[in-house]
Amino acid sequence: MVAANDIPGRQKEIKQLVALGNLDEAVKRLLDFTNDLCPSLENEALSISGSYNGLEQKERKGILSFEQAEQQRNIVKDRLLALLNEGIEQVTAGRKTPEGQYPIGNTELLI
Repeated sequence: MVAANDIPGRQKEIKQLVALGNLDEAVKRLLDFTNDLCPSLENEALSISGSYNGLEQKERKGILSFEQAEQQRNIVKDRLLALLNEGIEQVTAGRKTPEGQYPIGNTELLI
C-alpha cells in the first residue's frame, strides 16, 4: 500500500489497477484519494463508484451483454482517469512551499 502523502505513488497505483482491469480496487483507491486529498471531487468519485457497482449488478443479472458491459466499463475507466488527473492538478496547484514540498494538513506530500 502506498503512503497517503505519496501523490505520484497513489496516482501510479490507481493507473496500474485500471491497466490490469482491477476496476473494483481502482474505484476504492480513487474514493480514498478524493476523501484524503480533494474532497471537492468526492461526489464525482462516488458517482463513478455507483456507476461501476450498477454495471457489475446488471452484468451479474444478465441484463447487459458482454459488449454492452465492456463499453460501460470503458466509460467508467475514462471517467476515473479524468477525475484522477483533475485531483492531481488540484492537489499540486499552487501548494508548493519555499522548501519545495507540498503540504497538506500536518503532512508533507511527496510529488
